[in-house]
Amino acid sequence: EDQLPDSLFILDTDLTVFQIWMQEKYQENPDWIHERLQSDAHKIYFLCDVDVPWEPDPQREHPNPNDRLRLFSAYRDLLDRHGLTYYIISGDVPTRMKKCKKIIDSYQLS
Repeated sequence: EDQLPDSLFILDTDLTVFQIWMQEKYQENPDWIHERLQSDAHKIYFLCDVDVPWEPDPQREHPNPNDRLRLFSAYRDLLDRHGLTYYIISGDVPTRMKKCKKIIDSYQLS
């Protein structure tokens, strides 16, 4: 049954991000992250598509469209490999926000 817990937390970063960046920066693939991701079946993920222009900020390193697509694919593959629930979010910012809200609203909060 697709239900969110009583409390809803929206996180920008979790172990999926650490895993991708451990691979990206250090070519490491820690087993403990994969083990922990196996217990994250209760989470839903919003995977942002690469269809909006890249904007620089202190955390973004890859303006190249090929790098952006490669990283998007790495996240999608990781989510698929662990059987995690995710939704690809595309479109402009208002459209993305509406899609996210609709998905969140589709889960029965108790």
